[in-house]
Amino acid sequence: MFFSFLKKESQSLSNGGFVPLNGKGINLEYDLSNKLPNKNKDYEFIKLLCKKNDINLIVVNTPM
Repeated sequence: MFFSFLKKESQSLSNGGFVPLNGKGINLEYDLSNKLPNKNKDYEFIKLLCKKNDINLIVVNTPM
């Protein structure tokens, strides 16, 4: 917000929105290849409902 007021590009925008973690972090090595995501019952119900009623569902997932 501050840089938009000055009409300048911030450092995070010049990195494509990515802000690197400087220094050495703690416990940053995770192997998620064996993890399976939990099923979302509500989402599955909505998909089924849309499929039954011939509705084209477009899902957008955004980071928190």
